[in-house]
Amino acid sequence: MAKYYTMSLFLVSTFLHFLLVHCQSPLAKALYVFGDSLSDSGNNNFLQTVAKVNYTPYGIDFPSGPTGRFTNGRTQVDFLAQLLDLPFAPPFLGLSTSDKINIKTGINYASGAGGILPESGTAQGEKLSFGKQIKYFEDTVLLKKFSTDFQNDLSKSIFYISIGSNDYINNYLQPANYNSSQIYTPQQYADLLVKGLILGLTKLYVLGARKFTVFNVGRLGCLPAVVDTANPRPTTPCVEAVNNLVLLYNNKLPGAITELERVLVGSTFVRGDGYGLNKTSAEAGITAQQTPCCAVNGVGLCVPNSTPCPDRTLVIFYDAFHPNQAVNNAQANDCFSGSSSFSNISILFSYEKLMANYYCIAFLFFSSFLDFLLVKCESPLAPALYVFGDSLSDSGNNNFLKTEAKVNYKPYGIDFPSGATGRFTNGKTFVDFIAQSLRLPYAPPYLGLSAKDKINIKTGVNYASGSAGILLESGTALGENLSFDKQINYFQDTTGFLKTISADLQTYLSNSIFVISIGSNDYINNYLQPARYKSSKTYTPQEYADLLLNGLVGGLKKLYSLGARKFVVFNIGRIGCAPGIVYNANPKPITLCVEDANNLVLYFNKKFPRTIAELERSLVGSTFVRGDIYRMNQTSSEAGISTVQTSCCAVGGNGLCLRGSPPCSRVTEVWDAFHPTEVVNKAVASDCFGGSTFCTPINVQQLVQKL
Repeated sequence: MAKYYTMSLFLVSTFLHFLLVHCQSPLAKALYVFGDSLSDSGNNNFLQTVAKVNYTPYGIDFPSGPTGRFTNGRTQVDFLAQLLDLPFAPPFLGLSTSDKINIKTGINYASGAGGILPESGTAQGEKLSFGKQIKYFEDTVLLKKFSTDFQNDLSKSIFYISIGSNDYINNYLQPANYNSSQIYTPQQYADLLVKGLILGLTKLYVLGARKFTVFNVGRLGCLPAVVDTANPRPTTPCVEAVNNLVLLYNNKLPGAITELERVLVGSTFVRGDGYGLNKTSAEAGITAQQTPCCAVNGVGLCVPNSTPCPDRTLVIFYDAFHPNQAVNNAQANDCFSGSSSFSNISILFSYEKLMANYYCIAFLFFSSFLDFLLVKCESPLAPALYVFGDSLSDSGNNNFLKTEAKVNYKPYGIDFPSGATGRFTNGKTFVDFIAQSLRLPYAPPYLGLSAKDKINIKTGVNYASGSAGILLESGTALGENLSFDKQINYFQDTTGFLKTISADLQTYLSNSIFVISIGSNDYINNYLQPARYKSSKTYTPQEYADLLLNGLVGGLKKLYSLGARKFVVFNIGRIGCAPGIVYNANPKPITLCVEDANNLVLYFNKKFPRTIAELERSLVGSTFVRGDIYRMNQTSSEAGISTVQTSCCAVGGNGLCLRGSPPCSRVTEVWDAFHPTEVVNKAVASDCFGGSTFCTPINVQQLVQKL
């Protein structure tokens, strides 16, 4: 573990050095902090309370001395702010009205002795409960309501919540001061706290929060204040009865957070493990477990002006309740860069190690970091991303065509930063997420580019078109589209433009990534519509599959001849499970999907791997990643999605969302009658980029590294 931690610090410092050299802006817009004394940066200085630490030896290792932080130096949120390249979040109660209006980098509302319940901690005097902290944040929002960018900034800010300890230490475990232990059983009390936390998080979401880090409650039974006052003294290092009490809350929290994330569309939650805080000694090189660094008074705080222990890096606890700066640093670094946030781009560690060893187990900083890389860093993983396909990839080309397959209106784009763009989903497409992972801008729609853009753009272009297929005629009953061949012709035009600005066009193109996802409409909007197309009368299912494969291979060969070398090519999805197919089936299927439609697609998909492998052997220097969209409808367990065949929006006869209709409040797998939601796109892209489920025989990250 010591070797692992040393490596962690080296990699973290290397990564931070990279940020320092290459990036000039913070990873998030702001950091908003809600919590108790573990996070308080000075709010209690302005309250009448004994839970106040604006004196030495507190702050002895902080640059400006005692500030009201309950430790010798920085808190965990201070270190997180540093990692996000943000200033320390100042205490709300110390800000003037002008500061509250003008500050843009975040505010700290945490309060020592504060809890989820309003009454927790009141025996010590004034404090800010979780509800009061949220009320002050609401005041902040109201003060800034005239700022046009503020609401957008909130969705890109990090909301850090670490609260609940005082609901036990300064409430349930003090029957002389509080009656909660007489009113509630331990499980009822845990349920009450979880409910209060969820209500608070929901209110923060309503006020604009989208990215949350939420910690459980720590091992309170291992605190020196609890161990030293236990009667009788425990035979183990900790008072396990207290730890077991906390576990009733901690065991219920993950499910509640997961359910909340499903309900709050567009939200992302990191679950932080405060319970693991007392297990950091091995990782941080800390040997002493339960001896405070300072002499403590009757309430467990350092005696004013007392002399602390000389080597503060070798203890966990600074006083009888709070960790020292070294522990805060270790946990902040682990939470920031030790989670699966970065596993998909392999900056730090493998997924298996992360799940076994790390505290933070969600994807919050992944999206924050990639949004940041999108704009601020100079070294993308590939020169460009070129996209060919249908509505699963279209980023707006159909906006410029005469077609029914057009979605430049709400509720499409409801979770996309710039609203409705022509993407056939609520937010980002899977190629948007791949672009982020490649540190590239989203590939813009070719038809939306000006003549000047077409000449100058070097980071890639999107040629995909809703309703388009491999065959020229597919989808034409809906109006105009860009068939696969037409998309390739436009790319050929692009290579002509690039010759005028690229000194080494072949190297540039050979290192660029080419994503191709097309073929669904050759079934949905061709073969399965005998009233409009004659293909089903002309070809047997196998003959038609062969026709499509030949067309796909012909297109890929042409892209190769134009300079493409690195391909990501997808098969065809389970179209028989799309609501648009299931709803219109006659007779209604007795299974969840129309298996006849799925079996039709399998004629194509079964020959797809061998066809692509043979093509790779014949095209010298080419590398192909095979993507498996057919498995996309099996992602519910991976993505935490419960429904498969219920559209999130009300759909019209063409299977698209009705203009202006309100979408569902829960995160589902299917957006309209044919297209997945952003959460599925993210799961598929994330795995395809750095995993091994949807893309084989290598993933996109490995493709990038191919010489």
